[in-house]
Amino acid sequence: VQFAYNELPNAKFEVFDLNGRLMYQTKTIGFSGQLAIPVAQWSRGVYVFKIVSENREIIKKVVLN
Repeated sequence: VQFAYNELPNAKFEVFDLNGRLMYQTKTIGFSGQLAIPVAQWSRGVYVFKIVSENREIIKKVVLN
């Protein structure tokens, strides 16, 4: 899964399954561009992607088929 966001300084990316288990986490400094999250080994289902930066929080649900 790839995300493209511009101007997310000091962003923290987290991915959770629907049971609330943390599946992936990374921090970036001065992030701009694309971030690839390795999901090939994950089970099919719905995951919650959370991106937190200094000035905003983005939460998206993603379905893996």
